[in-house]
Amino acid sequence: MNTTRFTTVVRATARTLTAAVVFSAATALASGPFSKIVTFGDSLSDTGNAYRLTGGAYPPSPPNAPGRIGNGPLWTEHLAENLGMTLSAEDQYAVAGARTDTGNLNMFFGLAVLANTGLQSQVGAYLAEAGPGGVDPDALHTVWIGPNDIFTTLALGGNMNLTVYSAVQNTTQAVVALATNGARHILVANLPDLGLTPFGLAQPPMVSASLSQLSDAYNGLLNQALDEAKTLLLA
Repeated sequence: MNTTRFTTVVRATARTLTAAVVFSAATALASGPFSKIVTFGDSLSDTGNAYRLTGGAYPPSPPNAPGRIGNGPLWTEHLAENLGMTLSAEDQYAVAGARTDTGNLNMFFGLAVLANTGLQSQVGAYLAEAGPGGVDPDALHTVWIGPNDIFTTLALGGNMNLTVYSAVQNTTQAVVALATNGARHILVANLPDLGLTPFGLAQPPMVSASLSQLSDAYNGLLNQALDEAKTLLLA
């Protein structure tokens, strides 16, 4: 009987995260490549969807690499290269600004066209395209999301504790949906240390430290929720 393999990467820093992802890729390569890589998430994984949806208006290039928020290839592209694979555009569902629900942070800042591109919408579209037969069990599914839920609350106000709880539950719900529809290889990445991001470092030291503590708390809850989901799915 096939079982779902959860690769959870839940650590405090982006540096640790990168090392863990590369280790996971090397392990997978030793046992044979996946059939394809399917990505869900935000700007950290978006290789061109927001750019396409906005008609090339966002993210601006230059200074960003075409279709990306950053000056070069994203982690998923490095991962695919390490696995001896290439990313297919039709398998990339991540959208810059996406939150863990159906929303997108950028829709509050003049990009209404990006509404309904959050994680739930991404996974829903993928499952609808897969149809009743389910998804490819040999594909690697990556899920990396969460910061934009927090940035929305920071920008617009609200209960941050509720934001964190809801984001963790939304992420777990998406992972369970993938697993129950046939996904067998799911890599779930942690929230990066927001206190060490350019945004975090631009804040007063106390605010930056608070963002780091918030990231750690988020990752602890995410780890717990995924462990509980894994137990239920494999029971």
